[in-house]
Amino acid sequence: MPQVKYFVHIYDDSPFAGTPHAVYSDADLKRLTQAAAEAGVRISVREATEDDE
Repeated sequence: MPQVKYFVHIYDDSPFAGTPHAVYSDADLKRLTQAAAEAGVRISVREATEDDE
């Protein structure tokens, strides 16, 4: 099973708002960050820790 590297929280009016989304690679994080910027959606990112397991 891939290791979770980051958790991304989305802040908008969608059903996904506030739900932490697991991100498994730096490339996925870059794509998600770029897509959010293009859509004008605010997100926050935090690195996964051992406590998340």
